[in-house]
Amino acid sequence: MVYKSVSIDSVIGKIIRDTRIQDASYIIDMHEWIPEVMSTLRWEAPLHPDFQDVRIHFHKGRLPCGLIYIDAVEHYGHRLPHGNSVKNIRTRHHDDPSVNVPFVSVITQIPVPDGNFLWSSTLIAANQLPLHHNAYYQLEMDYILTSFEKGHVRVHYRTTPHDERGLPLIPDNQAFKECVYWYVRDKMIGAGYQDKVFKEETCYERYQFYLERASCEIDFPSPDMMEERVNTFARFIPPENYYSNFFEVDHPEHRLDPMGPRGGYYYL
Repeated sequence: MVYKSVSIDSVIGKIIRDTRIQDASYIIDMHEWIPEVMSTLRWEAPLHPDFQDVRIHFHKGRLPCGLIYIDAVEHYGHRLPHGNSVKNIRTRHHDDPSVNVPFVSVITQIPVPDGNFLWSSTLIAANQLPLHHNAYYQLEMDYILTSFEKGHVRVHYRTTPHDERGLPLIPDNQAFKECVYWYVRDKMIGAGYQDKVFKEETCYERYQFYLERASCEIDFPSPDMMEERVNTFARFIPPENYYSNFFEVDHPEHRLDPMGPRGGYYYL
């Protein structure tokens, strides 16, 4: 597990010292080559969690800049599920007018002494339901589409961290720095740099070698992360409402006693 990050300036400085390059255009290209390594690997640990409120207008809103992948979409404090309908999402308000109704009628059954039942109907605001009534989202290139026509959603996503100058931050791991170093040097040779020491094939082989080592060191979980994985995945029954509470699990699975009072398994 890697806990700290470092700016790409340290890697760029090492490349300049080792290659003695004089052409400044290679240095400018390094600011594009180094982020390529991060975007290709898609590691979860080095990515920065962030969120942004997106305004929805006519079922459509633009996704945040720098988004790598989406963790969840939130609407009125509740998780918005992803929809798999093949129907055009912009046509829902024309032939399904109940979608935009702000209240939902909840019918309950009340028993009476004579054995019959009474029925009670209560209006509840749609945004107070565990999952927003009949609402869902879909994704389009650069945009998020929602089944409701207008409003706001909060997109929770992962992005590449940057320093105060806007330069990407990389994990402070020596194997990953070497991986980036040999990747950039390989790109320089491909761009026309006359390397008098190493060939392009040698740089690529060393890039692959340090890539595998960096993957193991960066993805290796800490003890707290391993305990969180045990609480989340090592269970027979998923936690209640695990999807609607954004996969938050605050306790491990209860122990089972095979010699329970009912002669079977039950939760302690």
